[in-house]
Amino acid sequence: MQRILNNPDDIVDEMLEGFLKAHPELAERTENPRVVKAKSMAPDKVGVVTGGGSGHKPAFIGYVGENMCDAAAVGEICSSPTAAAFLDALNVLTGAGAWHVSTEIIPEII
Repeated sequence: MQRILNNPDDIVDEMLEGFLKAHPELAERTENPRVVKAKSMAPDKVGVVTGGGSGHKPAFIGYVGENMCDAAAVGEICSSPTAAAFLDALNVLTGAGAWHVSTEIIPEII
């Protein structure tokens, strides 16, 4: 399969940019370029954060939206997001607490 890439080093950032342009009604940027948050979050809802590597797009960011996840931390291709990205994702929540949904990726557990 052929793929068109501008610069392989920018693939994750460009994927996030494209996703946000395609779905402005669902998600938006945060101060951390590797964190996406839902456009609207209920103030009385426990916030849900997820995240993971970018090797299976649009997994994780595709779960962000109304009545779904409130934020997602995004890592490189087949690599976990940084701890700072997860912390930033938790910090964008506006609800009554937080629930972090994680997969069993060893760096995320450590």
